[in-house]
Amino acid sequence: MRSVPFRAALAGALILAHALSASERTRIAVLPVEAKTGVDPSVAGAVGDLLGQELVNLRKFTVVERSRLTQVMKEQALQQSGCSDQSCAVKLGNILNVQKIAAGSVTKLGSKHIVAVNLIDVERAQIELAENFSVDAIEDILPNIKVLAQRLGEKARVFGSLVRKNDDSTWIVNLGGNDGLKHGQRL
Repeated sequence: MRSVPFRAALAGALILAHALSASERTRIAVLPVEAKTGVDPSVAGAVGDLLGQELVNLRKFTVVERSRLTQVMKEQALQQSGCSDQSCAVKLGNILNVQKIAAGSVTKLGSKHIVAVNLIDVERAQIELAENFSVDAIEDILPNIKVLAQRLGEKARVFGSLVRKNDDSTWIVNLGGNDGLKHGQRL
């Protein structure tokens, strides 16, 4: 039988490991998805919620809570007008202290629903990635959102820090395991 102090130490170590793992992740906010021509706003809202959930499931991003995003948008008087341009997204990103913003829209074109998402790098104030897909039936959005989130996770620029330069002209960089890099990997 293990002692209570051992269990407490183990629990503390697990909590610390989880906190450190989360701190290596890229912080991202998912803006409310814009409902464009012919799209019910509830569909756009569902797309935004699903995208946020799938980004969390990747374990590469720390996604800002929707309530925090809504609070900041309300304080900045963006609740009614929305935040559909890049400069507004960058402003929100700086306030929320995130590295990335996902801004998207859903449009109906003929019989197709088109979902488009831009991943904005807040620090550089530019669109880093643009991804989209189209479906004939609304029911087909969910599996495509999963694929879109995976593509964003794979293509997103990673953050790290320079640790040191060795005498043999190699550089030691800390990017973390959540970025898909392995110890000793050459870049």
